[in-house]
Amino acid sequence: MAPGILDDLHTQVQSTLASKPLKEQLAYKLLDHTAVTDDYYSLAFEAAASHQLQFTSSHSASTGRNDLLISSTYNSSSHLLDLSRVDTQSRLMALALTYMKPVRTDYATASYTESFNWDQVFQVLRRLVTAERHEWKKQDFYVVIFRSKLKENINRDRLGELDDHSHEEATASGGLLKYWFGSTNEERRNLATCKHYANQRTLNGC
Repeated sequence: MAPGILDDLHTQVQSTLASKPLKEQLAYKLLDHTAVTDDYYSLAFEAAASHQLQFTSSHSASTGRNDLLISSTYNSSSHLLDLSRVDTQSRLMALALTYMKPVRTDYATASYTESFNWDQVFQVLRRLVTAERHEWKKQDFYVVIFRSKLKENINRDRLGELDDHSHEEATASGGLLKYWFGSTNEERRNLATCKHYANQRTLNGC
């Protein structure tokens, strides 16, 4: 946990959502996950999961019938977030987090709040709140930041398998809204991070 970072991010969320309402009427729908790439690099560094979320201009907001969201760098059925299992604000936050991507190459060691495109994520959250005509209420979210340095002769394939299974378990347990991990740098350092909604008692798999 990182209270200072959480406070900074929460302040940004509240400031964005308290700004002047958008004038246009918006709607959105969620495409099937199979319409989006399963390429790790695209999902991690180009926010490819955001292509699942389609905005349209309309006088009525609707999410469509699909509730299964790509919420990590894994795009397969056992890794998808079932949006029907979470509350409204957590659902909107998870959708906005599909736009999350690093904005600097030294994210493994740099400041967390400066390493990702939070401004864009929160602007998307604002659009979603507007589309649903939802009145945002203060809510806490857990952020886990895991910085690592791999041993020189580590079995990377085995680590990948363990990470895959761990995320499957976390997804099945519920409460996990977003999981992201990068690539190791020249010093074998990396960053992994995940977001949970606050009533989740255990942070399984992250």
